[in-house]
Amino acid sequence: MKHLWKYIAGALAFALPVASCSDDNTSDFPDKEWGELTAPVLTVSEEEITLDANKADREALKFSWTAASVVTRSSSVEYDLYLNIEGEDLFKGIKREWGGEADLTISFTHEELNDLIITTFGGKSGERFAFRACVYAHTDNYLIEDKTSEEVAFAATAYAAEVVKPASLWMKGGACEYGWDKAIELPQGDAGTYTAENVVLKFGKPADNKGFKFYIEENGSYPFYGQKIDGEFGQIQTFAIANDGDSQFYPLQYDYTSGIYTVHVDLNTMLLTLTRTGDVTEFDPETALYILGDNMENGWDMVEANALLLVGENIYENTNIYLKPESSFKFYFYDWTEYIRDEAAGEYWTLMKKGGDDGDIRFIPGDQGLGEGYYTVRVDLNTLKVTLTGGTAPSYPETLFLFGPATEAGWDLGNFIPLTKTSNGVFQVKGVNIDVGTANPDDNKGNGFKFGVSNSEWSTEYGAKEAFDDHDGQQGYRGWELAQSSNQFYPLLMGQASGVYDITVDFTTMVVRFEPSQDPDYPTALYILGDAMPHGWDLGQAVAMTQTALGIFTVENVPVKVGTANPDDNKGNGFKFIISNSEWSTEYGAKEAFDDHDGQTGYRGWELAQSSNQFYPLLMGFGDGNYRITADLTTMTVRFEAM
Repeated sequence: MKHLWKYIAGALAFALPVASCSDDNTSDFPDKEWGELTAPVLTVSEEEITLDANKADREALKFSWTAASVVTRSSSVEYDLYLNIEGEDLFKGIKREWGGEADLTISFTHEELNDLIITTFGGKSGERFAFRACVYAHTDNYLIEDKTSEEVAFAATAYAAEVVKPASLWMKGGACEYGWDKAIELPQGDAGTYTAENVVLKFGKPADNKGFKFYIEENGSYPFYGQKIDGEFGQIQTFAIANDGDSQFYPLQYDYTSGIYTVHVDLNTMLLTLTRTGDVTEFDPETALYILGDNMENGWDMVEANALLLVGENIYENTNIYLKPESSFKFYFYDWTEYIRDEAAGEYWTLMKKGGDDGDIRFIPGDQGLGEGYYTVRVDLNTLKVTLTGGTAPSYPETLFLFGPATEAGWDLGNFIPLTKTSNGVFQVKGVNIDVGTANPDDNKGNGFKFGVSNSEWSTEYGAKEAFDDHDGQQGYRGWELAQSSNQFYPLLMGQASGVYDITVDFTTMVVRFEPSQDPDYPTALYILGDAMPHGWDLGQAVAMTQTALGIFTVENVPVKVGTANPDDNKGNGFKFIISNSEWSTEYGAKEAFDDHDGQTGYRGWELAQSSNQFYPLLMGFGDGNYRITADLTTMTVRFEAM
């Protein structure tokens, strides 16, 4: 039986490769052979070691193991090394993958192992840690049972290492405005102290169990800072690995109410302080009326953004619903009581409560000549009328350029750095050299930058939203909130160093993302297969795509058969991508699942993910025909265009 370990990313963890076939096409898989692995035998070079800073880059420990031979002609064996401290769940500790070298070994330098103790396991200089380790052998053949070696034990004593506090902390959780999707930044003030103002916290009901944690990285996992176990509220504990526990801060349990807060974290005293500064309206999902449908920002999800709130007796309203001409929608209560368009009524915007025999009759703005934009949607269940007002489409720049002393363009009009428009209102540039400058008693800001809509004239500019005063007479602009202003962004104030960065400007949220550039390891080839393709699941005849740029693959005039929907299967035929046409290897498919509330499930949308989920063109309104298909791994999207 295959083991489903919860892999925990630590200081030495690597990305888990996906090497599986689709779960929904097992009948079309290539034949798999029965076989058997032999358990590897693991040894460690040292059972007791004192780490030495003077030998930082030299090997401290080497793990070696025997091959787990397999009796089959079509499967190769992969190995993962797991280690954790004595007495804890081994498979909730640190995982390191074998890189496929000739020797079956994995080594750690003195510095790597010391950093592991200090950073991941929260150790101190001179502290001795007892560890256990094992090797896990597995294949891509689901008929072959995985095997794990016997455990080995060793101990290591750490040397002194400076623990550098992060430039920012990142707050996430169900109680936060953006939930677990987007982190709230707490910039560092005085050394080891972090503050964010005007933080919206909604705790819901006790049963909702809404809390939050603080991470040292924006997209981090471990380590994080949470509520000290058995401590008073606000006492902070470092959670370095999964088996530490997963304690969030739950303010509702300590009589805090939903509101706007100043959040202050002091890592010197390990204390969290919440100061309530304003009120918020708590969203009750069971009292709202939801506008749900196709071609809408939130689709069929009952989320707050899709909720019409009670503004009068049986009257519901939302002032910020984004609609397109082709949006088709209905209205639902939390218990899935459904309201559809009354087709028999003389007025188009008339509602009726759906009965068992009524059809799926929706409202479509384009049918009434309405265009794309943000609308106030009002539903009056007393009169059974829907009212749409507004409809002003957001206006975003068509071009954007980067300039300022922190960039190579400086103030040289005509040589500004262009950003690429990736979607309406979103621009991006990658691999930009940024010189953050230095702070001095007369100027603490360093070098800055901002954005303009033109490279040929001084025109509309966008920069940082707000100023701050550091109370020592220095002023500047920090944070990544965007505004139409001449204020510059100063990376030095945000704890950033000079280097190469990717910059994203998002006018839909008015924020800037400033991230160190990474050289992504994109595949060199990509193929398409599935029931919608000419040769189905025949791996050797998968449709080959052409790489047009790093991470971008396309193919034209692909004959696609979308299939048909029936009561037992609404999806039709699907397809996905694979990096090889000679072996079942890493796959890319649709990102998320959906439920259409009639018992049918499938995958829709064109968001790409490393997964075995398929794309179903029929669900997106496409018919049989020849198509241009583009898989963009830089934006993790798929374009599906009729030719």
